[in-house]
Parts: sequence; structure tokens; C-alpha cells
Amino acid sequence: MRQVTVHDVDDQILRSELTHLILYLQGLGHEQCEVLFGWHWGIDYYPTARWVAECFPLSELESRVHDVETAGLGRLGGDDLIIKLLGLDCEFCFCHHSGIHLKCAASDSVATYFLERWQADGLPAIDTNIEQ
Repeated sequence: MRQVTVHDVDDQILRSELTHLILYLQGLGHEQCEVLFGWHWGIDYYPTARWVAECFPLSELESRVHDVETAGLGRLGGDDLIIKLLGLDCEFCFCHHSGIHLKCAASDSVATYFLERWQADGLPAIDTNIEQ
């Protein structure tokens, strides 16, 4: 398993990367995503203590995040937003430490793409192999 991360980036970069991620995934042919509003969002977002991922069109992801932020339930970069796609062995987490974690199979081209993108943009990207 491979993890590519960036931490301590400003909100504008996180929002830009969320937009880019959506466009990139749509370019790969993905239309649906599975999203979990995790730590801290999850505490107030879900009506019960059980957090359940939601599936919806990838094209709605930014507006859903905006709606949750507008409702005062958290913010991108201050809370965890976990994004998965069917058929793609990757998980993206916009984390509560103003960062992004991308977990993929070790040889996955998506991880290589984002590592190279973030390094080219001067972001503090770290590439590690992790135990599963």
C-alpha cells in the first residue's frame, strides 16, 4: 500500500485540489463517489452516532461540502472528508490537519500523478509505503 500526503496547506489550495480531484476523476470516467464526513464533521453531521458513507454524483461533491460548511458543521481542512470511488483502489482524505492523504495500491498511477502534481506545485508531498 502506498500513501502520498501533503500537510499544512492553506484553505485555498485545499479547495483548488478538491476541484482538480473532481475534474481528474471525471476525466477517468468516474461519475459517482462515496463520501464520509469524518472527524469532526461526523459528530454533528450524522443524525446518530453511526457514521455512514453516502453515494452521490461526483459533480455534486463541491456543493455538498459547501452545504455542510454553510450549516456550520465543519470545514474543509479542519475536518476529515473521505472520498472513495467504485473501481478505483484509492482513498482520498482531505484531513483535519489542512492536508490531503491519498492511499492506493503501491503501483497505482493515480498516486504517482498526484505526487508529481504536488511536487511540481511546490507542496510538501511525502510518498511512503505503508503496511495494510
